[in-house]
Formats: sequence, structure tokens, C-alpha cells
Amino acid sequence: MKKKVLLFVILLPILFMVSGCDIPLIGGEPKKTHNLGKIAKTDIASFKLLDAKYTYALNRSIDNELGVPKEYNSDEDSGSPYVAAKGNTLVGITFSLENTDRSEIDMNWDWLSVKYNGKKYSSDIKYVAQSSDNINWSSYSSNNIIILSGKKMYYRCYLDIEEDVKNLDSDVELYVELPSSDKKEIFKYVVNKLDRKNYKGEPIELDVAIKNYEHKNVQNYFKAHMDDYEIMTGNEIKQVLTDKTYNIVETLGVGTWKGTFKFESSGNIFEGGNKYAKGYTNKRNWKVSENNLILAWINTSGDKKENIVQLKKIKDNTYLIVENNEPKGIIYKTN
Repeated sequence: MKKKVLLFVILLPILFMVSGCDIPLIGGEPKKTHNLGKIAKTDIASFKLLDAKYTYALNRSIDNELGVPKEYNSDEDSGSPYVAAKGNTLVGITFSLENTDRSEIDMNWDWLSVKYNGKKYSSDIKYVAQSSDNINWSSYSSNNIIILSGKKMYYRCYLDIEEDVKNLDSDVELYVELPSSDKKEIFKYVVNKLDRKNYKGEPIELDVAIKNYEHKNVQNYFKAHMDDYEIMTGNEIKQVLTDKTYNIVETLGVGTWKGTFKFESSGNIFEGGNKYAKGYTNKRNWKVSENNLILAWINTSGDKKENIVQLKKIKDNTYLIVENNEPKGIIYKTN
């Protein structure tokens, strides 16, 4: 009897320790449930779920939508490798994984699984796309992923489950098995329709946004932050632009202002390295009127065109082009 009491006293602190973290109890499940955008981590790995949804098809276009769940279309998806067979359903998953260890992490086991109708599905994780910044995506079709020390990567993948999920907005119950320094730990996510509606997505880093203005989500980022930046005065515009060379990316809808431009003090604009300018526009010039920047050019028909815009300073050498209080482009230096 004394041995049993002693054993209980020894095990009691351990039970308290286990119940307070995400390590599953023997024969049970993780005590804590995560939602979209929440981080699950061990001492060497950090996982963040950005999306999990049932679908019959994934986008296969070679662009930044590659691997995103979509509505099945028999014409568009004919021959696509990312379509569930009859009686099956795909679970499209987007996540980030960061390696905080001092050596690489090789995720070479079935570390993602989905539980549906009491059954877990985990075999054959299919990776579709990867990104280093969650903006620029490229195709990725390896059987596993390797994360170098100190690196963070984004992935889109899917699991094929042998269930015909009639309601694709059903809750997704996802289990994530992450490596740690001494063993693996299991974490649980539950994602529902309301989560997807309310989740705003992964925050965009400013420096990444500046160099990727053409992406729709980046434009939405600047639109949401419009009130964070002040309209520049005419004198400020002259001071920062005169005889300076900047990169411009714009979505004004008329003319082409994409490339490298020098704002000469004469009022002319030198189109240095701008492959889009030749044969399309010429005699570019600029001037400042009150607090407006006027970008003018002559098109191939000989007609004079101009855009009247304002600039908002984002940070040193980086300015948002604004038209009618809407972000329309960005001017920035790379050095």
C-alpha cells in the first residue's frame, strides 16, 4: 500500500504538468483547441494554420492562387490532378512552418491528419505550392518538406479523405504533429465557417508589401492603412523627387508607369531601364501643382495624357500614390 501511495505522489506533479499543455494524455486528445491564425509550437518548430477547408477541387493555375480550394467545374477541372474522386473529398490546407532549431527539420512523416465522422485520415500529404512571404507562390510537389534552421516557409497542401462531405463548409478537425527536441507533440485545430469569415489572414510585412504592390492583397493592405500616412505638401514632393531615381508600380489604369524613372529638375522623366516605355509612351514629364504630383506623357497617337495624384509618405524613400483617396501605386528606392 505504501508503494502505491508513493507512486501516486511521484506521478501527481507530472499529471498537472501534462494537463496544462498541448501534449495529449495517454489514450486521449490534446487538451487545447486552436483556431485559424493561432500558433502551435514546440521548442524547435512553430506552426500557424492559415486555412483549412473541405473542397472537391483546388486551383491548378500557375499563379498565386495555385492550390487554393475552389468550386468544382467539370470543364475547367477536366484532367486536373487536384480533383477528388467520386465518394472522396479533399481538405485544402494553408499553413506556415518556422524552424527555431539549430539544424534543419525534415517533415518526412504523415504529420497532418483530419478527423471526420470519428475516423482519422493522414496518409499521403500532397504539397501543391510554397512561398517564402505568403505573397509570391510557386509550384511545389515534393513528398515532404525540409525547413532550414531559422527559416519560415508557407505551404499549400491537401489530404484526400474517403468521405463524400456534402456540406463543404463543415467544421474541419485538423491534427498537427510537430517535432520537438525529445519527441513529437500533437496539436488540434478546429476550423468552422465563421472562423473563415472573420479571419483577416496573415499580416503582411511592410517591406514585403512595398516590393509586391501589384498583388491584390497588398493593395488591400495599403487601402486598410491609408489613414496611417499623411498627404505630402508640394514642397515635400519636390524635395524627395527632384533629380532622384525611383521605382514605380502603379494601377492608375491609364498610361504605363512601371519601371525605373529619374525625375529630372528640368521636368523631364528619364525612363532608365523601363522596358514598358519604348514604343508605347514618350516625352514623359512631371510637375507639382499645390499638393499634387502631375505625371504627364504623350501616347502613340500623339495625345497628351496626365494623371493628377497625391503622395503619402510610408517611410523614407517610399511613397504611396493616391488618387481620389484610393491607393493607386507606389514609388520607392531599392538602395
